[in-house]
Amino acid sequence: MLTIIIGVIIVLTIAGLWLRGIFIMAWIGLKFLWDVITFPIALIYKIVKFFTRRKKEQKQEA
Repeated sequence: MLTIIIGVIIVLTIAGLWLRGIFIMAWIGLKFLWDVITFPIALIYKIVKFFTRRKKEQKQEA
């Protein structure tokens, strides 16, 4: 009986660590994906903003 309980505890511990590992990997993956998606958008936004600001300055000079 004791060996069964110990076995169940070991299995649950391994399963718990495994699930936690998967969860952490999924979280890192999602964060990485989010960075990959948002970085180009932010970059494009900054470039567009920079050029529109320069055009406004050129219009004011002229």
